[in-house]
Amino acid sequence: MAKPGFEERFRECLGSEEFEEKIDNFLKRKALLVLQESELPESKDDDGFHGGEFSLKAHSLWKKYLEIIEEHMVEFQANEGLSERDFKDAVEDVGERHPFLVKLMIASWEFPQFIEMCREYVNDHEDELGEEKSEGKGNSKYDDEDDDGKDSK
Repeated sequence: MAKPGFEERFRECLGSEEFEEKIDNFLKRKALLVLQESELPESKDDDGFHGGEFSLKAHSLWKKYLEIIEEHMVEFQANEGLSERDFKDAVEDVGERHPFLVKLMIASWEFPQFIEMCREYVNDHEDELGEEKSEGKGNSKYDDEDDDGKDSK
């Protein structure tokens, strides 16, 4: 059973600088590659995901993104001293009181939202990524740089 204050600690976990930094570092290294590995339809309105075609590499990068989230949640669960069942029950309790919070959290794990997040990151960081875009870095469909920055080739 979760200790009192679980909900507050859970919110802090999801909004922590450490977690944000993990996601930001991933996006810094991979967002452009995800978009380069995707064929997104041109859209005059910029209101989100409109489908497209995606390579296995883009899908693989999404799975790595999910691993970052899972590792963060497992670490939080361990710090809370909860079994998997108790953690699930505690998160469900938060969901009953604040369903929108949990819906937002789960929505962020879905592939269309991942693609949109990559698109937004690239658009918001064009100055930083401009050199990589113009040099075609990350353009290889076989770029398998690991998340630790090492190439496993």
